Amino acid sequence: MNHSSIVHEQREKRPNIFWWINIIVDYILGFILAALLIIGPFILLIQLKNFSAALLLVTVPIGLWILKWFLNKLGKRVWHGRHRSYFKLERNKLTYEESNIETRSLKKDTVSFESIQYIVSSLFILEDNHVFAASETGRISPLNIGSILYIVYLKDGHYQMTKVPFYPDERSINIWLETFQERSIPLYYTDLLLYNDSEKERLALFEDDDILVPYMYEQSWEEEIYSLKSKWEDRFEHVQS
Repeated sequence: MNHSSIVHEQREKRPNIFWWINIIVDYILGFILAALLIIGPFILLIQLKNFSAALLLVTVPIGLWILKWFLNKLGKRVWHGRHRSYFKLERNKLTYEESNIETRSLKKDTVSFESIQYIVSSLFILEDNHVFAASETGRISPLNIGSILYIVYLKDGHYQMTKVPFYPDERSINIWLETFQERSIPLYYTDLLLYNDSEKERLALFEDDDILVPYMYEQSWEEEIYSLKSKWEDRFEHVQS
């Protein structure tokens, strides 16, 4: 008999080989361009032996900036490839490791259900979706839109948040919503795309009740989303009028 307390595990998918090939080609072209802008003027200056050719040296700072930009992006890509977000839903708590590619840092925490204040369901645009592994149904959504749960909890007297993304056509979000519903954790929906906003920005926005629509999880998320979008649009239009 299985007595495991784990309800579900959600992992950020790793890019497949085709994604890496595209990235490598892009960076090779970028490094070639940077090298031409940095080294090219010196080669021409030596060959032409003409002082006017020194004017081409103005491209050197541009090349250095491009090189620095590509190295920074490459470093972030490599780091993110090795550090993927992981979320473990248990019967009475949530454990997660959330990666931040911009700061190259991992946020780790264990959150009891008692400390969760509310959860906001929403959507997000999945970057590079065309080269990620296929979804649970064996195909990739042409809309490149995934679902996401913003879990807001209280720790040491301060609100904190983690975001749990679900890829297009993944059904596992229903397990999470059903679990939270059973524990009477308030559920809300917003149609605003907040995935790329900072945690501080999202928390500030969630203080505005006008952008949140409360709901009860009564059917599958795939069916729920249509009515929630309609309710949110009606509410938003009423607030603006």
